[in-house]
Formats: sequence, C-alpha cells, structure tokens
Amino acid sequence: MRSVKGEGARTMAGAEPVKKTVEVDQLNWLARALDIYMMSEHLRPEELIGKLSGLELLAFPEGSVIVQEGSPGRDLFVLFNGNAAVTRAGKPVAQLTPGDLFGEIGFLVGVPRTATVSAGPDCEAFRCEARAFEEILSEHPNLLDSMRTIAKLRMEKLQRPAGGNP
Repeated sequence: MRSVKGEGARTMAGAEPVKKTVEVDQLNWLARALDIYMMSEHLRPEELIGKLSGLELLAFPEGSVIVQEGSPGRDLFVLFNGNAAVTRAGKPVAQLTPGDLFGEIGFLVGVPRTATVSAGPDCEAFRCEARAFEEILSEHPNLLDSMRTIAKLRMEKLQRPAGGNP
C-alpha cells in the first residue's frame, strides 16, 4: 500500500491525513457526485473500481492544508465529508462542501496550485492520481468538458481583484 505522504498530504501542524478503506457505498456516492459534472453520461461505480487504482479516501485533521497555493500537483480531489476553505494569498475565496471537485486547474492546465485548500472539521476527500483520472476522461468527454468549464470559471474568479464583483 502506498504512503499518504504524496501530493495533497501536507499539513500545517505536521499531522498527516489518515488513509481510510474505500467502501462500495462510498464508491457509489463518488460515482453519483461525478455524474453531476457529466451531463447525460453516467459513470458506473465499477468503472471507478476498475480504473482508479490511485483512488484514496483521506481524512484530514481540521486546519491541515490539503493543497498549497504555488506547489506542483495534478491530482484531483472530491470532497466527501465536512468542508474545506479555499484561500488565495491568504484571503478567503470559497468554501467547499461534499461533492465539490478541486485540483482541476492544476490537472487540466498543468500549472502550480492556484489556491490553498484547508480542511474544516470532519474533512474527508477522495484523492485521485492524475494518470488514473485521465483514462476515465478519455472515455467520458462530457466530464472533461464540465471540468474545463469549472476550471475556467474558477480561474476567472481567482483573477478578480479582492472586493470585486462575484
């Protein structure tokens, strides 16, 4: 089994996320969460099992940094439980809730992380290695299109000056 010390496992206080066993009902939840982004296509849970060998469910201590602004990384995350705060240059940008996807800008564009995402109470997130997710995207172009749209909107929001219109 892989260590959780890879990308997305850094924390401010040195506490590392706990890798949890992924249960079938959690895979079903993830498939439904990704369905939101896929328009008319449907992602079957068995596709996740078969293709996402790099899928992990991680429990993050409150206040820990899941991804750090400016750091390299292409892994994708889907918030499973709790919430997470998004900041850029130390200023609040957004609050993530279960089902929210993050890390898509680095994944799609190949740039360093554009914001910091920090865990709130009871924060758990699925982490998917980029190489494994690329295979699913090649078979589900609607998901790729949705992710590009989300990434574009988030990049536009991040580029607005503080205090600008939402």
